[in-house]
Amino acid sequence: MVAISESARAEVPFDLNFVGMVQNGLDISQYRPSGRKREDFFVWLGRFVPEKGPHLAIEAAKQANVPLVLAGTIDRYMKDSVSYFHEQIEPQFDNEQIRYVGPVNMRQKVRLLSRACGFLNPIEWEEPFGMVIVEAMALGCPVISFERGAAPEIVVHGETGFLVRNVAEMVEYIPR
Repeated sequence: MVAISESARAEVPFDLNFVGMVQNGLDISQYRPSGRKREDFFVWLGRFVPEKGPHLAIEAAKQANVPLVLAGTIDRYMKDSVSYFHEQIEPQFDNEQIRYVGPVNMRQKVRLLSRACGFLNPIEWEEPFGMVIVEAMALGCPVISFERGAAPEIVVHGETGFLVRNVAEMVEYIPR
C-alpha cells in the first residue's frame, strides 16, 4: 500500500504492508492567481459537515471581527449534513461579516482563494490529506489550520501558514 500522508498511515487500524507515502498533487497549471489584490476577507471551503469545522471558522471570524466567505457543498442525501447546515451554519449568515456563496467550480475556487487574505481550516478530525490546504497555498493564500491529521505535514508553521490547536489560537493568528 501507498499512503497519502504519514497521518493517514498511522490511522490504519490493521497491519498493512506500506511501501511508502506519496502526497496528493495538483495540476498547477489550473492554479493561476487572479492577479488581483488580496481583499480583506478570509475563506472557508469544503463540505458542510461538523468535522470540517465551518461552525468554528465562523466563531473565529466573529471573535476576530473579520469577514468570512464560506463556499462549499451540502450533501443533500445525508440528513445530518442538511440539518447541520440549516440549524447551525445558515443562521449565522448576515451577508456582511459572514457570507455564503454556495458550491464553487474550479474557476470560482481559484478566484476566491486568490483574493482571500487567508484560509481558515478548523478541522475536527484526523483528515488524511486536506487537498484544499494545498490548493490555497498554490494560490499564495496563507492557511490557518488546526494541527490535526496531515495538516502538520503540509503547512510549514510561520512560512506557508499557521498551525493552531483551537479557535482561540486561530483568532490570535488571524491578524498575522
